[in-house]
Amino acid sequence: LSQLSKVFYLISHAGSPSVASAEKHSAAAKRALKRMGDLIRQIREFDVITQSKHEALNLAAEVSAIVAELTTHNAELDLKGIKLEFVDQGGCALVSVPRIKLFQIVDNLVRNAVDAVPEAGGSILVRASAERGRCVVSVLDNGHGIPADIRDRIFDADFTTKPGKGTGLGLSIVRGICSEFGGLASVSSIEGSGTVVRIDFPSARQDDAEADLPGGLI
Repeated sequence: LSQLSKVFYLISHAGSPSVASAEKHSAAAKRALKRMGDLIRQIREFDVITQSKHEALNLAAEVSAIVAELTTHNAELDLKGIKLEFVDQGGCALVSVPRIKLFQIVDNLVRNAVDAVPEAGGSILVRASAERGRCVVSVLDNGHGIPADIRDRIFDADFTTKPGKGTGLGLSIVRGICSEFGGLASVSSIEGSGTVVRIDFPSARQDDAEADLPGGLI
């Protein structure tokens, strides 16, 4: 908000600011507006975590489509030259998680990874796999890593490693969705090398999923 105030001051007071000064404060204002928009989006997401009905979906196929959408619409990937990829390691079955919730998970994890990786040579890999009857989504990045002393707090609401930028709600939303749908969220990280955030859900049998629908219709 302070940057927005500077822009309004430049506009409302006499005299013309230099081009460099105007561009500087304009860019800062845009970043401030983006942070405000992110905060509003995160609050809305946090507020509706429990409002969706279970539905069975193919986790690998859905995550692949989500990554493709983020690759197209996340401007920061292009601006920073970050490579975002998806790999299906096979074996994933259906999971009883609404599509919108799965999107929220992947979107938040990718956004966090984008902030962590370097602007030159940044790489994010989203991976789908199956382990012991559970479907797993892992987001791996080659960023700066998470210090060991705060690693246990990253899923807490209002906790952020990005003062002045992060809202502190993204990973809390991820954990809340996981909890609602029988999933687990965990993180492993090496400072200076990167981070892996792992989300896993129990597999859903097709007949169980159909039984949840009104009248058994599909």
